[in-house]
Amino acid sequence: MEKENDLIGIYELHRWGLGWTKVQSKRPRSLESVILDKDNANKLLEDIKHFQSSANWYMDMGIPYRRGYLLFGPPGTGKTSFTLAVAGALKLNICYLNLSGENMDDDGLNRALNQAPANCIILLEDIDAIFRSRTAVKGKKGRRSVSFSGLLNALDGVRSQEGRILVMSTNHKERLDPALIRPGRCDMHLEFSNATFSMIKRLLLKFYPEQL
Repeated sequence: MEKENDLIGIYELHRWGLGWTKVQSKRPRSLESVILDKDNANKLLEDIKHFQSSANWYMDMGIPYRRGYLLFGPPGTGKTSFTLAVAGALKLNICYLNLSGENMDDDGLNRALNQAPANCIILLEDIDAIFRSRTAVKGKKGRRSVSFSGLLNALDGVRSQEGRILVMSTNHKERLDPALIRPGRCDMHLEFSNATFSMIKRLLLKFYPEQL
């Protein structure tokens, strides 16, 4: 149990709709291992810490106590790795949410978000691959699917869970509907770029510090 306390729990929805199941435990990745050109790490860490300590303020102001983040940029720029590193730094688990699952529909999405374990980040990857504007990308014929309006209602409708931290990632921010990424659903947008000269240099020195 002591060993488990140092690990990040990765949760996925049970394929038969039986709630969230822990499928893996991973060693947390250090923030220093994710080389970024901008100060995204500290920005996101400080924002989540401020959110976690502000529950009473949200209640006093009558504002839904939820926080959403959008990580956008080309493939392979560290969006998922960065999320894992942030979760490790804050001792949070990851709930991986797959909207393209065979048994996922609007009601199932609402249940999934409302029943997510405490102290977790809900990760929704490649949202642009699921919806083109407001139309769901077609899957197998006859299969249930999540509608765009169902997604919006699950994110901030009357049944939405309080205290939730949601991270969405995309390779193509320009394809996303403005209604999905407005404040209240995605409160902070962080851009991840291809490697700059500065990032390449820091990567080199990380693996070959003797070259300094």
